[in-house]
Amino acid sequence: MLTLGINYSQMHDSAACLVRDGELLFAVAEERISRLKHD
Repeated sequence: MLTLGINYSQMHDSAACLVRDGELLFAVAEERISRLKHD
């Protein structure tokens, strides 16, 4: 089973991750994509 986890908050940094059968496949914070601190 694939699970997409999304964390969106006005007070904290946003992030997303992809998990398959309990194993983390990919995780990224929004600031890594936008290249802006605390974006």
